[in-house]
Amino acid sequence: MQTLIKSAGLALLLMLSTTTQAAIMSMTVPGTVTGQVVGEDAWQMDDTAGVDFWTFEVTQAGNYEFSVSSAITFGLSLFSGTLSADPGFLFFHDQNFTSLFDGELAYVGGSEPYVPGMGNMFGINLAAGFYTLAVGGNDFGPGIDVYDYSLSVAQVPEPSLFAIFLLSLAVLAYRQRRGY
Repeated sequence: MQTLIKSAGLALLLMLSTTTQAAIMSMTVPGTVTGQVVGEDAWQMDDTAGVDFWTFEVTQAGNYEFSVSSAITFGLSLFSGTLSADPGFLFFHDQNFTSLFDGELAYVGGSEPYVPGMGNMFGINLAAGFYTLAVGGNDFGPGIDVYDYSLSVAQVPEPSLFAIFLLSLAVLAYRQRRGY
């Protein structure tokens, strides 16, 4: 029975594949890329026709900041795993989802799901591995215009242990002088 359901889902996905146009692109992290999406609320509606998916590899674990510059508010969802085919109706921007071709992609984090005006950036600590970032409009409205965006991913430097040690010594020396 489960095989029949998967086969029916695959057939439906193949029929719908001509109408859904999710772009799946690769990027180098850290880095900046540009793109376009159709619709100002596709990310909220889990509509892959208006969501871009960026795949990348993190080779150095650390803190990363994702930010989008655009005329509209964008939503960002980060998943562990690599997406290679449009997931269609199986996509969820704020939870795990299963792609028929890629298996389960685990939701790692992202911007506020249903808060227009909030989003366009978030920071997260990532382990080395492969990831997929979903990027799409997070404004309410029926707009079907094309929106350009610029996506930047930066590794945020962590304070070095030596700098923290020196700061601690300076605080202790200051307190000693003040007589605390």
